[in-house]
Amino acid sequence: MGAIEVKELRAGYGSGDVLGGLTFTVDRGEKVAIMGPNGAGKTTLMRVLLRMIPYRGGARILGMEVKEIPQIELVRHASFMLPGDFVEDMMVGTYMELAGVEMGEDVFDVGHLMGRRLRSLSSGELQRVRLSRVFWSGREVLILDEPFAHLDPMYQIRLVEAIRGYGGTILFSIHDVLLAIRFFDRFILMKDGMLVSRSLSPRSFRETFGVSLHIFVG
Repeated sequence: MGAIEVKELRAGYGSGDVLGGLTFTVDRGEKVAIMGPNGAGKTTLMRVLLRMIPYRGGARILGMEVKEIPQIELVRHASFMLPGDFVEDMMVGTYMELAGVEMGEDVFDVGHLMGRRLRSLSSGELQRVRLSRVFWSGREVLILDEPFAHLDPMYQIRLVEAIRGYGGTILFSIHDVLLAIRFFDRFILMKDGMLVSRSLSPRSFRETFGVSLHIFVG
């Protein structure tokens, strides 16, 4: 049984499907980077897994069909970082407490921000707070939408190390091609709501993005 299993998954907004029959499995303990152009369906997939939007087909986390389990049960096993998952006027410390997390190793240097309001933080500070909240959760599965966004190079490397060293399963989207190639080796390439490939190669990259991988890696 995989940690995340998606089979013939279809979902979207209104009358149109963004995901058009997506199928893949992420094994337990895998750290998998999702890559694809804008509109490929990466965020829609994560919203399905968080039980935010209805879907057809299969979407399982740790063997549990997402639409068949209560939200409170889902978040006991998985932690998510998606756009808009915070209230701007909330204190950082309250944001952590409401998630039921306890402060662990302060990899992202957020301890001194606990008395600040989320709206007062810079984009980079806010991203580090959100990352700390997810990693301190200690959940079996982490699902992260663009976790490298807004981070300075030092914190990008700390995030790479945190992902690599985490004991559970992590599925995350990433746009930075060089970071992805340099530090990760498990991929899901998506385009138009469908799986293109489970490996990153010159052929699959061109099929996904329409440009040569060699432009980025020489």
